[in-house]
Amino acid sequence: MKKISKTVMSGMAKVCDGLVNAYTNVGTKQDSRIHAKVFHTRMTEQDADSLYAGDAMARKLVDRIPYEGTRRWIELLDIEASISNAFSDEFRRLDVISQFRRAWVLARLYGGAVILVNLDDGMTLDMPVDLGSIDKIDSLVVFQMHEIVPNIDIDADVESSNFGLPTSYRLSARETAMIEDIHHSRLIRFDGSFLPPRLFVENNYWHDSVLNALKTPIVNYSQAHDQLASMMQSFRQQILKVDDLTSILSMEGGLKNMTDRIALQDLMQSSLKTNIVDSRDDFSIVSTPLTGISDAFEIINHRLVASTNMPHTIVLGDSPVGGLGNLGETENRSWYDHVSDQQEDVLRQPITKFLTLLGSSKEGPMGGNYTDVEFEFRPLWQLKDLDRSKMELDVAKKDEIYMSNNVLAPNEVRQNRFGKLHFSQETYIDGEMPESEKEEVGVEEPESDDNV
Repeated sequence: MKKISKTVMSGMAKVCDGLVNAYTNVGTKQDSRIHAKVFHTRMTEQDADSLYAGDAMARKLVDRIPYEGTRRWIELLDIEASISNAFSDEFRRLDVISQFRRAWVLARLYGGAVILVNLDDGMTLDMPVDLGSIDKIDSLVVFQMHEIVPNIDIDADVESSNFGLPTSYRLSARETAMIEDIHHSRLIRFDGSFLPPRLFVENNYWHDSVLNALKTPIVNYSQAHDQLASMMQSFRQQILKVDDLTSILSMEGGLKNMTDRIALQDLMQSSLKTNIVDSRDDFSIVSTPLTGISDAFEIINHRLVASTNMPHTIVLGDSPVGGLGNLGETENRSWYDHVSDQQEDVLRQPITKFLTLLGSSKEGPMGGNYTDVEFEFRPLWQLKDLDRSKMELDVAKKDEIYMSNNVLAPNEVRQNRFGKLHFSQETYIDGEMPESEKEEVGVEEPESDDNV
């Protein structure tokens, strides 16, 4: 029996972390698995372009979340209807939804993008924005990360919302010969797939394309389906066994005679649906076996879905094999929850910055008298009419109980349920019930005990 000295085992204990089997070399330097490493390779602009433009699945994985996330847009809260309408008019004039969607798509495709907010404020692009000087927003222009390069001056102010990011960028877009520095306050930044700090700096202060980590499962998926299509073209092979074929081919003109014979047989099969062969020949049809191919494709599909962090029904358009009847609806709800999280992570800050610039403009919806504008993303999941009616009835019953027990006043119920553009189940109350409403619903103040 092979013996391992205490000295060797002690050394292993010092350098190994995890399962070690000295007899089978599992977890030791002789284990071939420990030499497998994962390397991050930067995806070039050309690689991203080719994958996005040439593969339908890659395009879908880049586009789907931004299109879903901007489909219902936002609802402004607690502002007058006239101001809300004015904001909507500006959204349409500046094509805000399309520009935000495009910036989000380009950020996911390349790793980063910006929206340049062209301000009529009497200042050059390299100067920071003065909110009090904005007369109007002229336009919004989207650039991807390869068109706008960060300058080396990094914001070191830990109290700044721009901390750790460049203070300015240099624009060198293909559409224009202009090369100009732009202050970060004039840009609305979108980032792609998160990179650790070291890789983020190495990538010139941009994050990563979502396609970089997905490239292998996407290519495997596409190649597997393309190869299956090629196999189907040769699924049925026709075999003609010709008596003394070698002698025929060795004769003068033998190859031409055999080629003409095969062409004539193909013609008869196509026209007459009949095969005519010599009595000494043997004609047969052999099918290519496809046993186990569905299991192989299921593994490839699962790898793709697992890598995307998206539901099976969204990525592949069907329910998983063996899924329950309501699995598709459950996955859809989970999908919309995921998109809602993405809205908060990706869109919340850019939209807030844009509303600040728009609200501060003198010709804007608020006439330059900007106050913080709260907003929420409109619900992505839409209930069916019957389900909606049932939900609203259940909420009404609960509200009736609350009002009968003086928990809520009628005005609070009305404001919470119908104070927005759509019916809301959420209930928010601010402080105690007003004295006028206490008298209206008959709430009595507790008697004070002077002995306490």
